[in-house]
Amino acid sequence: MVMKIENLYGKADTFTWPYNPRTIDIPAQSNHKTNTYGRTDVVVVETSGSISPRLIPLLGHFSGANKLTNYRSMAKHFRQTTFLKKLYWESDKFYLGIGMNVKQTNVGGRTNFVDYVATFQTLLGPVIGDTVKTSGTNAGDATGYVFELNATYDGSGDVTMSDEFGTTIEIASSEFSGTEDILYLLVWPVNSGSGVYVTTWDWTGIEVDSGTASSTSTKHLVDSSQNFTATVSEGDVVRNTTDGTHAEVLKVNSNTDLTLSSDIMANGESYVIFTQVNSTVTGRGRLRIGAGEDISSISTTNLTSVTKRFRDAWYE
Repeated sequence: MVMKIENLYGKADTFTWPYNPRTIDIPAQSNHKTNTYGRTDVVVVETSGSISPRLIPLLGHFSGANKLTNYRSMAKHFRQTTFLKKLYWESDKFYLGIGMNVKQTNVGGRTNFVDYVATFQTLLGPVIGDTVKTSGTNAGDATGYVFELNATYDGSGDVTMSDEFGTTIEIASSEFSGTEDILYLLVWPVNSGSGVYVTTWDWTGIEVDSGTASSTSTKHLVDSSQNFTATVSEGDVVRNTTDGTHAEVLKVNSNTDLTLSSDIMANGESYVIFTQVNSTVTGRGRLRIGAGEDISSISTTNLTSVTKRFRDAWYE
């Protein structure tokens, strides 16, 4: 399998290595601490039973007429620290994370080559399945994750989303004004101001607007029937309900035009816009599905038309 790296959210942007790096280190360090108490032969282990996030070094080279073009295309993905990335280790499995660093390492007069070292920082320990599933079981041997949940509030009380590990995410009924849609994302890069992004887990939002794009404009959402200045704010999340892509609202230009962080909207495509809402998280956070467990282990209250999207996970 030839490796590739691409965006987790937003419009697809993929770099495929023409040939794989020569060396790829995949560490697997358990997430635990050991402490010695009293006598030196007494050790207490504190663990959650999970895998620590990984630093994955890649060492390789490019050659031929496109060597510099290939290096620049690869390096762009490792420098785009406002985009979460999928680094594919197998054709149907990837590590979720972000580029840590990348550099050329030209040594020994290799004028026909561009040698490089790049490091990828994972956000989760397990390798994640490429297929987005809405039903069935977590077919991996590690705890899987709900990457997205969207539904409609039924207007009857507080909303909860829970898993079998004791995690509950609650949205108070007072946050709703009607029967809006809600959106849960496992992880989302939030712009905290001045272009500084902070990775937020368990991002939860409530619908503030919806409609259909009336024209196509690169990295814009244009809807001639809208009143965006009254409903939408910078930092809101646009979900393209036609193809399931997401983007951040960077600027409200007018009642009918939004600037987006990614080019996800085209004429005739439908969308819902969500603003982040206060939620209460109990337990360890993140909605998870045990190995071999069914998606039905994720329960909800006071929601209708619930769609849960999850991915399998493996220890590797």
